[in-house]
Amino acid sequence: LGKLVVTFASATEEARRQLLSLTRGHKDWTVRAMGARVAATFPDETAAKAVLAEALGANQDPRVKSIALDALQKATGSTWQDLVVARIEDPDWGVQVLAARIAGERQIGKAIPVLIKALVKASPRVTEEVGKALRTLTGQSIEAYPEPWAKWWEANRSKWGEDGRPLQPVSGAPKQSDIDFYGLKVKSDKVLFIIDISGSMKAEKKCCSSATTKPGA
Repeated sequence: LGKLVVTFASATEEARRQLLSLTRGHKDWTVRAMGARVAATFPDETAAKAVLAEALGANQDPRVKSIALDALQKATGSTWQDLVVARIEDPDWGVQVLAARIAGERQIGKAIPVLIKALVKASPRVTEEVGKALRTLTGQSIEAYPEPWAKWWEANRSKWGEDGRPLQPVSGAPKQSDIDFYGLKVKSDKVLFIIDISGSMKAEKKCCSSATTKPGA
């Protein structure tokens, strides 16, 4: 399948159209994913648009959606951007992470309100990626919580055009440091403590005490 992707990515538009007509709706998810990868090489072609719309549909296999998003990270054009924005609220957290990352890296400003909305139900891993995308797009160093971001957007949304592009250049936001716990980077909102009170722990303590006792004491 990988060789087919490389071959048809450098083929004619008609050749790609014929291949994509075979991959659409295929029962095997790997074939659908291959079609999405080929479509992402020329996303503005008519046949490619239809395949990408299917690959990034709400009811599509998350594996196909993830591969389609991965292929679009360096895609040309912009007709595919709305499909990416829609997946920021996908039920699958892995798909959400990829969509949010692309929105930030490709400067898709129209994703800002969707990213803010996604923070309401986002898991810790998704929250991290969404917050990073928002800081990249806006130049603001705001913690990844929906309330402050929603308030900021309400006051500043007029600074972005209808096409999602900022009307003025956006200055980069300071990079926030990761939270750590005893030197370990924390990507969750829960910490589990394990305390060992077994007999072996007590035995080790007695051993250490007797080892330091002076002879004849």
